[in-house]
This record gives sequence, C-alpha cells and structure tokens, in this order.
Amino acid sequence: MQLLLKRIEQGFMPLNDESVKATLKIKEGDEIYVEYKPRRSYKFHKKYWALLNAVLYNQEHYKSVDNIHEAVKYRAGYYETIIPLIGDPFIVTKSISFHTMDAIDFESFYNVAIDICVELTDDEAVEQIIKFN
Repeated sequence: MQLLLKRIEQGFMPLNDESVKATLKIKEGDEIYVEYKPRRSYKFHKKYWALLNAVLYNQEHYKSVDNIHEAVKYRAGYYETIIPLIGDPFIVTKSISFHTMDAIDFESFYNVAIDICVELTDDEAVEQIIKFN
C-alpha cells in the first residue's frame, strides 16, 4: 500500500481517498514502516517542459519535445557511453530527476538547458526562450 502524504505543521495529511482510508486503519500505538520518496517537483517540471515546448514551436529539426529533451540532456552531459561485449559503443542519456534536485541544482541545470535551447532555435525565438529564465 502506498500513501500520498503532505507534511504540515501538525504532522502528515493524506492527500487522496486511498491514503485517508489507509491512515484511518492505523491505530494509536501501531508502528508502520515508511519509505520516503519525494514527488517530482511540479514547479521545476512545468517550467522545464514549457521551455522545451517553446523550442519545439520555434525550430524545424526536432519533431517532439521528447526529442528536444534527449538532445538537451546529451548536450548538457547527462549521458553515459555503453561498451557492449559485441558491437560498437553507444550513448544512453541519463534520467533527470527533478524530485532529487533542490532549487540551486535545478537552476544550474535549467540555465544550461536555456543555453542549449537558444542554440537549437533561430535568432527570432531567442527572446521568447529567454523569457523562461
């Protein structure tokens, strides 16, 4: 069972019906095991994908925001080279985990992403993209 909880001053507040029902089953004195996994930062996620959408509509090379996302990760150095037992080495981009980034880490990645996005578009789109900063 997974619970979706929000930390508030008085403790934790369940955020959906399933979590409410589950927390009502926990009796005073019961001990439970909790594995903490923060949710994706919606604010960071929304800002980044809005930037990528602006790029999509201001260039002709990439056909989707997912393609632009992969290009940004590659250009930003978020990749590793895999050397198979047979065949040529190949590159795989790494996952960007916004939920593990604090505001400083996100802004650092985001500023690099903006620089890359400016390179992916024409001069007329630069002003529109920079407004996301």
